Amino acid sequence: MKKNFYRTLILIPYIGLFLGVNSFSNAEPGNALDFKELKENIKYRLEMGLNADEEYIQEINMNSVDNNSKKKHGIYLTDKELNEIEIRIAKQKEKIPEIKKYISSSSFAPYFSGIYIDQAKGGEINIGFKKNEEDIVKLLNEIKSIYNDDKKIKVFTAKYSYSDLNELNKKIVLNKKELKEEGLNIISFFQFQKIRL
Repeated sequence: MKKNFYRTLILIPYIGLFLGVNSFSNAEPGNALDFKELKENIKYRLEMGLNADEEYIQEINMNSVDNNSKKKHGIYLTDKELNEIEIRIAKQKEKIPEIKKYISSSSFAPYFSGIYIDQAKGGEINIGFKKNEEDIVKLLNEIKSIYNDDKKIKVFTAKYSYSDLNELNKKIVLNKKELKEEGLNIISFFQFQKIRL
């Protein structure tokens, strides 16, 4: 009985040491990131167009003060980075609906193919039209004035407009039974605007 008691007393410090060593990978400020956390940081930073250098990331984590970036974005950011990201996202939430509204009321609405944001390029707004880019210079200048940042607005020529794709989607849905009889089982995901064949 006493032997078991002494064994337990001897094991307790080792268990505490073991648990303590494993808790260093919890990405708390002042601790180095483990491999998985470092890769997550790199991925997020590349997606958002931030510095993704491993040494830089480790330094930020080691010297980080709580600025709520971990809670908001899942990683530690400098105050400057956090401010940049929050301003960028707030501007996008405000201005993208204005741009869409302007386009939908313009003569170019039938040629509009969509908008996507390239966060890796600092929040670049890419607007697609079925028409040639040269035909939409006036519209582009107006969009740039709405967004208030010439460098962040880019235009690309798309093969299909948003209207074209919606029409195709309607045809597929209407002919779903016939397509299935021909061997194409259509499962549509309207929520995500995708169709799986």
